[in-house]
Amino acid sequence: MFKRVFTYLADNANVNYKDFERFINSLGFSKKSQEVIENLIDYSLIIFRDSSGKLYFNYREKSELDKIGTQNLYLTLPKCIYHYYKKIQ
Repeated sequence: MFKRVFTYLADNANVNYKDFERFINSLGFSKKSQEVIENLIDYSLIIFRDSSGKLYFNYREKSELDKIGTQNLYLTLPKCIYHYYKKIQ
């Protein structure tokens, strides 16, 4: 599961919540896509990024995320996971 999800995010720079939700649905998990995404967010395995590149970590900026609304942000990987799937040049 993680390999497919993390590779998808590493290969696609501008994945919004709806696109990611569709991707998760296509994987056929027994849980709802929103539940899978929330679990990944809760464990900081995926994080949010705005259009200017600022990263929002759920554990640190929860109140700010609630104000902005996650639907208006992109999903990405924390650097430690991202660089496992995309090597630093």
